[in-house]
Amino acid sequence: MDIVCGLVALPVVVVLTVLLSAVSVIVFRCNPLFVQPRRGVHENEFRVVKIRSLPKTFHHRQGKHDMHHHELDWWSNFLRRSHLDELPQVLNIIAGSMSIVGPRPMIDEVVDTLEPDDRVTRSTVKPGLTGPWQISTVGAEPLHDHPELDNQYVEKASLASDIRIILITAAIVFGKKPLEPKRLEELLGW
Repeated sequence: MDIVCGLVALPVVVVLTVLLSAVSVIVFRCNPLFVQPRRGVHENEFRVVKIRSLPKTFHHRQGKHDMHHHELDWWSNFLRRSHLDELPQVLNIIAGSMSIVGPRPMIDEVVDTLEPDDRVTRSTVKPGLTGPWQISTVGAEPLHDHPELDNQYVEKASLASDIRIILITAAIVFGKKPLEPKRLEELLGW
C-alpha cells in the first residue's frame, strides 16, 4: 500500500520538489537537495533525500535541537515548520526503506542516545514520513527525551490510526498546531 500511494503521489511530489528546490537554490546559493544517513528497520542504515532548509554552513548531522542559538531566515522557518523539506522521502517509500507512517527515521547520534529497549522496539518497523512524534507537541523536543509515542505506535498501530495520523499531518502542513500527546492518543484510540 505504501508503494502504491507513493507512486500515485509522485507526480505532485516531483512538481513541488522542483518548485521548492528552485527557491532553495536562490536563497542558499547551493545544491537545493542533500542526502542524510538515517537508521531504519533493524537499525540498518539508509539514505534520505531532503530539500535543503538550512544554509550549507550547517553540518548535515546537526540535529534541529542543536540549532536553538541560530536565527533562521524566513525560508528555513517555512520549510521546517511545514515539513515540506521532507517531500523527496516519497522516493524512500517507493524504494521500500520507509513507510508513509511510522517512527521518525533517526540519525546515528540520536539512535545512540536511546535506551536499549526503545532502540529495539522502534527498529522492528519501517520509519515513516510522518508519525505520532512528528505531529505532537513533543516533536519540538529531542526525540530521545520522548520515545514513548513511537513505541506506542509500534505496539498499537492500525490502518485507522495511520489514516488519522495522515489527516492530522495534512492539517499541520496547512497551519494547524501540533497536538498535545494526551489529545493525540485520544484521537488515535490509544
